[in-house]
Amino acid sequence: MFDGLDCGSLMKIKTASLQNTARETLGLLEDLRAELAPSTMGTAQWRRINQLEDKVLALLALTQAS
Repeated sequence: MFDGLDCGSLMKIKTASLQNTARETLGLLEDLRAELAPSTMGTAQWRRINQLEDKVLALLALTQAS
């Protein structure tokens, strides 16, 4: 126990925190994508943003499955 919380409660708090962070990160990635000129579509920069988004979505899916 930690400050009166059992392990299950701590996991729920950690999961909620991770979900919030993932959603905030997705918002930041969307902002970055919006700042890019349309001519940058298909460039390495665009692909890196997409790769980051894929990884964050995978993490978010894991938190929702648990």
